[in-house]
Amino acid sequence: MGATSEAIPLLSGIVALTDQEAGHTRGSREGQSPRRSASLPGMVIGTLVLHLQVPGSESLKDKRQVVRSLVARVRRTFNVAIAEVGDQDLWQAVELGVACVSNDARHADEVCQKVLNFVGEDAEALLVDSRFEIVRL
Repeated sequence: MGATSEAIPLLSGIVALTDQEAGHTRGSREGQSPRRSASLPGMVIGTLVLHLQVPGSESLKDKRQVVRSLVARVRRTFNVAIAEVGDQDLWQAVELGVACVSNDARHADEVCQKVLNFVGEDAEALLVDSRFEIVRL
């Protein structure tokens, strides 16, 4: 199976991020540390994984309607990236992934906490579990 032309930029981006995390920079020499400009803040990504139950769902169609509505409201309200990332074939279980990119860890934490509270107050889905993490690049 070969990579499609659409997948190549994605793979290049993943390789670049992996190299960056390992401390490699393009054109850097072995043994030299990468340089970050003192005037540029680092990038911070707040990640949130939410596990929900949709007890009123009797089919995948019912569940997906609830998920689409919730995802759209979270996106519109908080301007974050959000997607269903797991449990896609289960009628009543939902796993959502949320990401917030910022230059300030406190801001990313605050936005993710607001998303968590918003989803926790949703009438159609019950929040079962959540996991929050800050990634610094």
